[in-house]
Amino acid sequence: MPADRLERYLEKLLTDAFPDEGELRLGKTLARALERVEHCFSRVALRGYRDGGGALFNHLHGDQFASFLYFVSNQAWRDGNEPLAHKAGMLNRARNALLIMPDTELPDVFVIPHTVGTVMGKATYADYLVVCQNVTVANDLTTRLTFGPGVVLFPGAFVVGTGTIGEASVVAANATLQYRDVPANTVVSGRSPDLEMHPRRRDFLARFFVPPYPGWKEENRA
Repeated sequence: MPADRLERYLEKLLTDAFPDEGELRLGKTLARALERVEHCFSRVALRGYRDGGGALFNHLHGDQFASFLYFVSNQAWRDGNEPLAHKAGMLNRARNALLIMPDTELPDVFVIPHTVGTVMGKATYADYLVVCQNVTVANDLTTRLTFGPGVVLFPGAFVVGTGTIGEASVVAANATLQYRDVPANTVVSGRSPDLEMHPRRRDFLARFFVPPYPGWKEENRA
């Protein structure tokens, strides 16, 4: 869909969802958001995100559109357009069951396969982040979690409090981490305080991202 048609399409979605007659002012914000979408999707290896060496964006691809709405919401926040920021964020919540506040800074490169039930709180995130369905990231009131590059959060992962999740680490499905650090290249499972941590032996990022990504050279040496 060309950018001008996409702008009209998004404007209709937002005005239908929030008929308060407020001015949206999509123009420059949408252009910047689409630049961020292109950069992000160009690194994603999942089917439908790339065509040859370039990025693809299909407004009828649910996960792609959810990421797009995040970029619009966050870019609007950066641009000082709070009404648009909140509307795009709430639309994402309603359509995709994905809760990300406009001022939450996700990394430049990430992928959210199957958005349903996911809440991404304010944390320090790094590139090549994978967030599956039903994931919750929540900080406390005074400090934030830190995620290294190439972290994978599998379905149902719950990470709360403070701590650092090291580079190329994996939080297993339905794992619960509370106020814990995870070393780099580690797979963590279980529920706090009864956690199991093992060295990561698989290249979990290969299915999600185009190389090079965190751990790629290491995996190719193996």
